[in-house]
Amino acid sequence: MEFWLDLIKLLGGASILLAATAWLIKSIVSVLLSKNVENYKNELRITSASTIEKARADLKEQLESNLDHLSRKRDVYVRLINSMRALLDESDIKDKAEFIRAYNETCLWAPPNVADSISNLLALAKEKNTNQTDLVERYTRCLLEMRKDCGFTDHNFEYHIIKFNNK
Repeated sequence: MEFWLDLIKLLGGASILLAATAWLIKSIVSVLLSKNVENYKNELRITSASTIEKARADLKEQLESNLDHLSRKRDVYVRLINSMRALLDESDIKDKAEFIRAYNETCLWAPPNVADSISNLLALAKEKNTNQTDLVERYTRCLLEMRKDCGFTDHNFEYHIIKFNNK
């Protein structure tokens, strides 16, 4: 009987020791896992924040570049439109030279629809006995294409050529 009591004591002690060890291991693993989860969450927050910040910075840079591009293009178009009157009116060599400079600059910045409308105007302007009404129509078409390219999509806009009679 004593054997059985010693066996129960031994098994009971071993069971208690085993249970205590299991509880200790479970606690340690739980603490380590919760630390890992917290570390992972923090890394994810930092990564998400840095990714969002980088995306925001990239978008800002792209918007500034687009704005700069649009501003330059508008400046080029203003110079061209102001000098294109040389095609409609009697102009001196200085006005014609300014048109050539503005035209060359526009060739670098203008998209195909604007470049095509300018080419059509110049082709008509080169012809002998050009009808002034046709020339004015193509001039106006150029201006409207430039407006569209700059973001103005009002299709009801009508441009009027103004001439003053010098008497």
